[in-house]
Amino acid sequence: MAYTTATFTHPITQIEKKCPIGFSWTTLFFNFFPALLRGNWKDALLILILSITTYNFAGFIISFVYNKRYALSLIEQGYIITDGGKLSIEAIKARLGIVPS
Repeated sequence: MAYTTATFTHPITQIEKKCPIGFSWTTLFFNFFPALLRGNWKDALLILILSITTYNFAGFIISFVYNKRYALSLIEQGYIITDGGKLSIEAIKARLGIVPS
């Protein structure tokens, strides 16, 4: 399981999405299906193609970075971090590599 789960909220629609922060065990065991079920079509297709071409070795490598990619894609869509779970919001931003402005 990931280290913690952050909550992202869209400021206009008030839709909340949960995003694990840390290693993605679901991606390790279920390959591209977690991305597909989260509606992250671009990453699901990327994981599928890489897993087929590398005989699933890429699935192991992607498990280390997928949750971060998903969190950053939510931020690109306009979501903001409203709860960091076990960590503060500043700590979540630091783990994601977001530089404070």
